[in-house]
Amino acid sequence: MDELFALEKQTRLGNDVKATEAVTTAIIEICRSTNDWKLLNSNVLTISKRRGQLKQALTKIVRLCMTYIDETPNRDVKVELIETLISVSTGKMYVELERARLTKLLAKIYEDEGKISQAADALSEVQVETYGSMEKEEKTDYLLEQARLSMLKSDFVRAGILSRKINLSVFENSSESWQQLKLRYYDLMISLHSHPGADNEEANRDLKLVECYFAIFGTPIVRAEEEKWQKALVASVCYVLTAWYEKDTANWLQKLLQEKEMRFLPECNRLLQAFSTDEILYFAKEKDSFEKLVKWAALSPTEMLELFSVRLSQHNMRVIAKCYEAVTMSRLCELVQLPLAEAEKVLSEMVVKKSVYARINRPMGTVSFVKPLSPDECLNEWRSDVGALLSAVEKTCHVINREYMIHRVLPDSTK
Repeated sequence: MDELFALEKQTRLGNDVKATEAVTTAIIEICRSTNDWKLLNSNVLTISKRRGQLKQALTKIVRLCMTYIDETPNRDVKVELIETLISVSTGKMYVELERARLTKLLAKIYEDEGKISQAADALSEVQVETYGSMEKEEKTDYLLEQARLSMLKSDFVRAGILSRKINLSVFENSSESWQQLKLRYYDLMISLHSHPGADNEEANRDLKLVECYFAIFGTPIVRAEEEKWQKALVASVCYVLTAWYEKDTANWLQKLLQEKEMRFLPECNRLLQAFSTDEILYFAKEKDSFEKLVKWAALSPTEMLELFSVRLSQHNMRVIAKCYEAVTMSRLCELVQLPLAEAEKVLSEMVVKKSVYARINRPMGTVSFVKPLSPDECLNEWRSDVGALLSAVEKTCHVINREYMIHRVLPDSTK
């Protein structure tokens, strides 16, 4: 071994790449043939720390040692070898790909042992998105694994950050492997957006879930199985009906209505049509249909049904605001099928979020949906009215003068 190290020094200082690779490889193979794993780890560290060590030689021994990982006799030896190779490759761009793969192996060992926190911490240290030597498919898989472990660790903020590092355009590839990665990504996003501990805005959480389920529905391998695409499409419909109504919600309603496959789901189509029209809906009538869809799509029926009831009441409030300038509270409660306190709560929430304009007059027991004009709006309206009046007067004068010209009659000739 001493002679090999002396020869390694000569070849290294002589900048002989092939000879250095051969010598360092021989040193590692001798350690492996004797099953002396501690000596192997020690020699790997020694070779890597030699002054002016050639990149090719270090890359060669790291890749060679990676083939020995599955041959280790027990878990402790395997972990020690992996940690040695990680320490050797840290900070060296020419073995960054090997370091990433080794770290993933180490994280897998920790996860199998139930050490989720250690696995997530180990894998999150690798900034794989900056690696140019890694293929897109492997890089995407790596980022998904990082996000998954972060979620298992309950670090939802980091999981969200990692998920945003994935460029969604890569999922346009039609190969089956990319489609599987696409499904993994959106399943992960569904878990992230559904979890109460995630950093989600309540207003658009349901719309994000709609987007995820609709993307799953559009995946070719899902479209090949009828039950799978139907469940994904039904889930999209359920979440768009429970989403807070805004411009994006209206766009999703129309997009789902225009989907050709919706003709195979008549109940979904009917509910979407109902929420797209300005008509009063009754919860007792729509409850059974929605509950059936939620259960079939394997969603949470209790939570979804409560939210659906609130969204239906909000829909009715928007319809009333379009049809009435003012209405009594008793009539309002009758139309939205809610008790007085609940109706006020729903209306107040919509007013706060600027979904509708309303003012409640408690002494009179009325609600006004007419928004008073601001001074600028009032002046603009008056100006437009005066402008319209002057235009009408000018047009009238023009018509009178035209009649005089036609009949050749002057004003003085009538005297």
